[in-house]
Amino acid sequence: MKNVILLTIDVLRKDILGGYGRESGLTPFIDSLLNKCIRFTRAQASGPYTQASFPGLLTSSYFLEYGKPKGLAPEKILISEPLQKAGIVTAGFHSNPHMSGFLGWNRAWDVFYDSMEDEVETRIPYIRGNIINTKVNNWLSWHTKDGECKPFFLWLHYMDIHEPYMPEKNY
Repeated sequence: MKNVILLTIDVLRKDILGGYGRESGLTPFIDSLLNKCIRFTRAQASGPYTQASFPGLLTSSYFLEYGKPKGLAPEKILISEPLQKAGIVTAGFHSNPHMSGFLGWNRAWDVFYDSMEDEVETRIPYIRGNIINTKVNNWLSWHTKDGECKPFFLWLHYMDIHEPYMPEKNY
């Protein structure tokens, strides 16, 4: 089995991506991934904000049937659960406070990085992507140590382009 990586980026629209026709050159790395992966060209969020859209993405539930805007309902099956039961290693890394383990989103992951456990910059309420990347790289190094690598499902979620749009400290 091949490894599966689910990459989600808060508020990123496809009209910004070069792989969908934008010529600005803003997203060269993502554009390079688009040529190597499966693209869902008709995908649409099931809701207009995190608590409405992620239940749809990670549990196949429409928000209106979900009925619990404050956390993951215990009866809902996360995408990681059947994979984990099949012996696939599951890892989730995110930087969204609405996806916290306090709200039940840490269930059924072998490794789950909860950004709410780390201190964030006072001006920016999210853990930056470079910190997520370091944590993922550390996990991948550990997971592939000794040349062994069990199949894995890796979910990465970034918040960097979400407002508030704050400059780095040196500005």
